[in-house]
Parts: sequence; structure tokens; C-alpha cells
Amino acid sequence: MRNATTRGHQRVARIRRCQAAGQPSEEEIRHMVEQYLAHGGQVHVCAPAYVVPVQSAKVPAVDVRS
Repeated sequence: MRNATTRGHQRVARIRRCQAAGQPSEEEIRHMVEQYLAHGGQVHVCAPAYVVPVQSAKVPAVDVRS
């Protein structure tokens, strides 16, 4: 079983790898998205938070989608 120190070292190593890689360029992002879509990836659009019913223990849910 891994201990907290090992997980901490792994987390630091991952952060350092990500920082060393840098941010992708617009062209690299465009290429990654094209490959994702070419391999059957789908873009999902979620409803904005303000149209999602909110539930509270004291107040019943209200559906605002109508």
C-alpha cells in the first residue's frame, strides 16, 4: 500500500512534468480536437447551471425549463 509520502512525490513529479511540457499552441489544440473527433469522440453540451433544478431539504425542487 502506498503511503502519503509516495503519493505526494508522485503529485509533485506530475506537476513538474506538466510545467515542463508547457501550454499547447492553437495549432496543437486544433490538431488534438480534430484527432479526437476523427476517432469517434463526441462533444457534449451541458445545460447551463441556472436551468438545472435546485433541491434543498426545506424547499421542493422547481423545474425552470418550461
